[in-house]
Amino acid sequence: MNTGMDKGRGDNLRMRWRKFTHSRGKRGSKDKEESPFTARKMAETVVDEDDDEEDSEDYWENIYYDGEDKDKAQEIIRNIGDDGVYLVRTGADGGQVLVVYAENMPKKYKITNENGEYYLKKDGPHADSVEMLMYEYYTTELPTAKACLETPFKLHPKYKG
Repeated sequence: MNTGMDKGRGDNLRMRWRKFTHSRGKRGSKDKEESPFTARKMAETVVDEDDDEEDSEDYWENIYYDGEDKDKAQEIIRNIGDDGVYLVRTGADGGQVLVVYAENMPKKYKITNENGEYYLKKDGPHADSVEMLMYEYYTTELPTAKACLETPFKLHPKYKG
């Protein structure tokens, strides 16, 4: 099966993703207001390979919207109103939907899971998990917007959870 990602590129993405999540997880939302940072800057940070995997799990938990009200999820993103702020919610069909603020409005993208490969667009980036797919869009523009993902909604200083 052609996933749009050869093995070498997939291994490289997994390594960058691991380094990124470890470096982001250590900072936490408390430090966010005192020293703002963007994902693109953090993606370039080199960290110790022995860092605890729980840090990455803590970071990625912040992308998920737990409610069932899709209008409320869109309202959260609209109220934050900063480009690149995003969340992942459950769609009406039980699948997942990415909601991101870009070009002065919330935009929605269905996350497709086909044979264990996640993608937003068939000829776009593919990944082994939703989290790795989101990471890919930190440095790749979204399919219909001139924007990249930057901050999970729960880590944004404007979010009132």
